[in-house]
Amino acid sequence: TVLGDVIRKCSNLTHLTLNFERSGLSDTGVGEITCGLSSLSQLILLHLNFNSCNKLTDRSVENIVNGIQQCRSTLTQISLFLWNPDYNEGFSDAGLASLSRFLSTL
Repeated sequence: TVLGDVIRKCSNLTHLTLNFERSGLSDTGVGEITCGLSSLSQLILLHLNFNSCNKLTDRSVENIVNGIQQCRSTLTQISLFLWNPDYNEGFSDAGLASLSRFLSTL
């Protein structure tokens, strides 16, 4: 995606805030964005807002974990919003538990 390419080109960023609230972002888009995090070798603050992105599933959770792992050596602060008002879609309890376990290791 265009945003994934832009993130990859901004290797000197130290702070990144991305707000996709109610954007209709899909798992594929999250994958592209989080892949771009690997190029941010100086990133210390990451803020991701995926609130009310009803197309996201556990695949996005996996992509978020992978993205954070790629830049975790420099990260000192992470803000992550994944609230979905439609409880019949989106993230499973198992997917969120996996994310919680990962975040507790940081």
